[in-house]
Amino acid sequence: MNPIQSIQLFIGTLLKIPVKRTGGGPSPGNPAFPGRSSARIAVLFLCGILLGVSGCDDNKKNQRDLEEQRQLFIMLNAPPNALAACEASVSSALNCADAAGGGGTGGVAYQSGYVDALERIYQLSVPAPRGAAEVCSVLAHSPRYPDPTNQDVLYSTGARVCFFSCEQGFWERNEQNGRCTGSGFFLLSPADDEDYKTCLEDCLARGTIFP
Repeated sequence: MNPIQSIQLFIGTLLKIPVKRTGGGPSPGNPAFPGRSSARIAVLFLCGILLGVSGCDDNKKNQRDLEEQRQLFIMLNAPPNALAACEASVSSALNCADAAGGGGTGGVAYQSGYVDALERIYQLSVPAPRGAAEVCSVLAHSPRYPDPTNQDVLYSTGARVCFFSCEQGFWERNEQNGRCTGSGFFLLSPADDEDYKTCLEDCLARGTIFP
């Protein structure tokens, strides 16, 4: 028996309870009989409260269902894009490398050193001119990214977006905080950064629903 049926049974039972007359006035059969009318008013008032509470629960459930449908709609119409996230991340790293090399030919040398490191770590061959677009053409969907030591686990697109997005934030923070300087650039690692770790944990917790 659902809650509404329980309420209906309860109301029906109350309305059948006889009410004893305590004085003169209309007869029990008369609709104006004060005892029976007061009982009905009280029951109807109680019914309104109970149905209102039940309705609130239904509204909350409907809101949750609508939110789940909205999230599904967003995922289907705007799926995560690992290539775009990769290019944004690598662009930030190249900007940091350029700043570390002092711009000009020095910046280009540091950028080349960063791409060389990616090629070694993920066993890539980045085509010329070795910018963000070229790097990500081979990195974004590489089975070695983000863990070059474990090719048995194929990371989903959503997970890759998390890694790239958090790496982008890592490089941007270092540039803003003046850490993109000299050879110290090559010592910078997301694995040693607490903000990066927090970003990744939060993103992956949300990203489990991504394809």
